[in-house]
Amino acid sequence: MRFKICVFLFFILLEFSQETYSQSENKSVKQKSTYQLHLISPGFCTEQKLSPDFTAVFKASLGMSFYYNDRLHKNKLSLIFNQYISLELREYTDLLTRQKRGKKTENFSGTYGAIRYSNGYYYLISENYYQIGPLIGLQRSLFKKFIFNIECGVGVTVINKSKNTGIIGDISFGYVF
Repeated sequence: MRFKICVFLFFILLEFSQETYSQSENKSVKQKSTYQLHLISPGFCTEQKLSPDFTAVFKASLGMSFYYNDRLHKNKLSLIFNQYISLELREYTDLLTRQKRGKKTENFSGTYGAIRYSNGYYYLISENYYQIGPLIGLQRSLFKKFIFNIECGVGVTVINKSKNTGIIGDISFGYVF
């Protein structure tokens, strides 16, 4: 199943990378990629431009999740730590509009829609998991060297062949190289 999802995401990535540039180069955002070290949600992230509005994001990070399971505590919601890697395809909806208005667009500052696949490990329950789902997000550049990103959506989390639908997302703050 995981292999099929990776192949599916690869073909989506390939399709987006073959997009033709319908907008002129002098109007599009010139930046090709960013490399980020996150301080909140500690980890590393890289974002690569595929076309004027599309990017691919790879992230390796440590995070926290809310988890509800009777095995941990009887009918209680727990906060547990996890590590994960994720691949995300983003379509920015307002980069050129922001640029025309004179607002910052460096480091891909804008709002976006995305689809994310992540694979990780929950420490407390010693279980692997994976998630997939659509997201909406907002990314902003602060002082040209810092970045803030918040994203949220509804997705499917699979733990030990048990499928759960719920809210997925991420909040991160970091330094851009």
